[in-house]
Order: sequence, then C-alpha cells, then structure tokens
Amino acid sequence: MQQQTHSVPGGQALPTLSSYVHSHQVDDEVVALYHPFGHEVALVSLPVFDLLHRGDLQRVPSAIYEDLVARHFLVSEAWDRSVLDGYASKPIAGFFSLWLIVVQTCNIGCTYCVVEADTQPNTGRMTPEVAERALEVFRESLDRHRQPVAKVTLYGGEPLLNRPLLKHIIPKIRALSWAGQQAPIEILCFSNGVTYDEELTQCFLDHDVTVGLSLDGDKTINDQVRVFRKKQGTYDKVIASYQKYRAAGVRVGLSCTLGNHNKGQLLNVVSHFVNDLHAPSIQFQVPIQVADGSPNYLNMAVLARETLDAFELARSANVEEGLAMRRLTAFSAGRFHHRDCAAVGGELAVSTDGTVGPCHNATIGGEQYFRGNVLDEGFNPELLPAFMEWHNRMPINMPGCHGCSAIGLCGGGCPYNALLAAGSIWHKDPQQCGYMSQFIDWLLEDIWARYSGKPRPEARNWNTQAQRISSVGGQERRRAAQHQIPVTRID
Repeated sequence: MQQQTHSVPGGQALPTLSSYVHSHQVDDEVVALYHPFGHEVALVSLPVFDLLHRGDLQRVPSAIYEDLVARHFLVSEAWDRSVLDGYASKPIAGFFSLWLIVVQTCNIGCTYCVVEADTQPNTGRMTPEVAERALEVFRESLDRHRQPVAKVTLYGGEPLLNRPLLKHIIPKIRALSWAGQQAPIEILCFSNGVTYDEELTQCFLDHDVTVGLSLDGDKTINDQVRVFRKKQGTYDKVIASYQKYRAAGVRVGLSCTLGNHNKGQLLNVVSHFVNDLHAPSIQFQVPIQVADGSPNYLNMAVLARETLDAFELARSANVEEGLAMRRLTAFSAGRFHHRDCAAVGGELAVSTDGTVGPCHNATIGGEQYFRGNVLDEGFNPELLPAFMEWHNRMPINMPGCHGCSAIGLCGGGCPYNALLAAGSIWHKDPQQCGYMSQFIDWLLEDIWARYSGKPRPEARNWNTQAQRISSVGGQERRRAAQHQIPVTRID
C-alpha cells in the first residue's frame, strides 16, 4: 500500500471515523462501512480499515481518503455533534391514515394476544353514526393539509363481527374525496380469517378493499397458538377463507406474527406461503410485550437473522415482505427513515365509541392517550396533546438513540411496545435495537454479494449512494430489494 500524506488547512487535526459509522467484515479481506446520513456505503480492504480504525489516516490511499471525507465517513468532532440538526423533522401535520376499530371483541383466543381470551373487553360495536363522523373528521384533516394520499384500515378485535357496519361504511370510504388528492384512497381490512361472508366479499371486490389475513405458518405451526377459545386450531378455516377471497378476485395478503412457535421454521413458513398459497405479500409482525409474559414471546435479536433469510426467500419469488422492505425502500431512496409507524405521525385511531387516540393498539394499555370524541361538536383531534407527543417520538428526538449507526433506518420501532415494556413511549422499543444492528450487517453482506468479484478490493471504495425512487410501487420496491443502485468505483 503506497504511503500518502494528507494535509489539513490551517493546521487542523485530521478527521476521524464518524461515531455513526457502522463497520462489518463481509469477506476475508473486505470490510463494509455504512453511514446513516444519505445511507452511504464504502467497501475497503481489511488493511485500509485497520488504518482508519487506528486513526493512521496519512497512510490511507489518497483517493479513498478524499472520498471518505467527501461522504462524511471521516469527519471532525464538531460535525458529529451537529449532524442531527440537518436531519430534524417536523411533526407530520394532520392525518393520512384512519383506523376504525369497529369492534373490540374477537372470536378466537391467540395465546400471544395482549388481551387474554377470557377477559376480552365487551365495549360494543361501532355504530354507523360514529363511523360516518370519524370519516368526516378525517376528511376535514385531509382537506386542511391537502394530503396527496390516504388510507383507511378496518380493524378490531375481529372486524367481521361487525359486518353490517363494514357493508355500510366501505362505499362511503371509497367515495371520499378531498383537496389535494392525487390517488384513490386505500382501504384495508385486517381479519383473523375464521369468518367468511359472500356479500361482504362482493363489497370488498366492488370497492377495491385489500384483505389481510393472519396466519403464522402451516397447520402444525399456526394451530399451536392461533386457536379458538376451546383450543381448536384455526388453520383450516383461515385457508378456506383465503382461497374464497382469491377465487373471488379480492386482493389478499398474509400477516405472520413471530414467536417461539415459528422460530427455526420461517423459511418453511415463507415457502408454504409462496409456493403452496401463492401469497402476493407477507408481513412479519414483531411480537408485542405481554404484561404477564407469554411462552411464545421472543426478542427480535433472536429472530432477526432468520427473518432476513426468510425475506431473501420471498424476494427470490418477487414476493414483498414488509418488515425489511420498508427499510430497504428508504435505503434505496436515500431517505432518512424518521418513523417506522404511522402512530408517530399521520394515524388517527377511532375506538368503537368514537374516542380517538394516536395508536390502534393502545386502546389496551394506552388508554390515557385516548381523549376526545369524534361526536364532540367542532372536534379537531390535531389539537390534542397526545397526538403532539406521539408525533414527536422519533429517534432523532430521543437522546438515547443519538450516535447510533441505525438511526437513519430504524424509525424508533413501536412506541406502544415501549409503553408496555417500560412505561413510556419515550423509552426504546426493546424489540428494535437487536433487529436493526443485524439488519445493517445483513444489508452490507447483501451489497457485497452483489458486487464481489471485482479486482483489487484494497483499492476499491464504492459509492452506493442510493438511486432516488419517485414511488414505492411494485417495480420500484423490487428494485429496492435488489439494491439496483449506481456505483462509482475509485481505483
């Protein structure tokens, strides 16, 4: 390696590796560096990394040194202290996501649910009056802020236990329009899948409703935990509903909650979903902290690598898995991922009686954040303190997250899980840190695998500043998953 001398104007000290830089050895002689600000990646030889790590920068080849300085891998202490100022994000104004909790009760008793099967709340069902007023409050916010896109999610409990309301409100949702609208409103309905209704299916089809069904694997895996109250498994009924939705032409995806019951089996789970069920999309659900504990609960630090292996399998079949995909989309767009959840900005959750809060899950365990009612005269939920607090809950505003190399892709995880686990939404989500450190390692390994085989790795420093993606539709998401990004090679 040729020795170089690097001059610094005014006799200033040489820069050092930013405290935000994450390093990971991806090959015998190659180390990958990741920087969260712009999602920069550099691949350098092990000897070069050793010089960088020791601060022996005068011996780093000039081209590599200059590139690392230009892309803020090598920075002054002042830069590290002030960099977050340039990435501050204002709270999202208004709402773009409405969750209608149409019923609190459920007709099954999953063993990992935050609500015990025999203590489910019986708080009634949402009425047409409440649903319509919620829709109007939502429309007023969309109109006020000229939101380009919006979605409404029908949720529970089990929403199909209030089928008359669904049939009443879905056409009204589809007819919703507002100033600044750039696309038809997205409508989703999450269901456990054990109830099927042909008339409602036609309503779903007529009004372009996407259905998400909960399924945790094949029959053996699923029926360990997703059971009726008398402990019979739900798999057969869910599969029957799934096949009927597909036959009718309804768009349907699968939601898979992670835990001890499918640990070590996620490749088989994805293979079953993709090859046997031909699922177009999969969403892994991170386990929520249960107050009294659950034998199925696992920390994501244990499951992270397995979920990423499963993501790769899904990706190979052009099937989207959302947990990894939303971060890869941000990475490939060069976008700072401030929020991992709409509850941190943009979500309006309306409970069965019209009470509102920032998070659809927080009706259990986060009741203090549900204040005000859509039936109140002149009601504007944007003014409620709960929304203002949740909308500011981002890693960039959490001192415990400063200095973390995952800050640009993390999004802070789930405030509700932090609330259950530690008593405050301002604590770290205990599921997030272990997952994110392994996610970045996996991402760097994946990038290296795509670009390996190039000559002279010790002289390489590839700029993988991500290509800007103007939308996150199917083709763009596939490109993001494959890291189809421009590369600059410096020899």
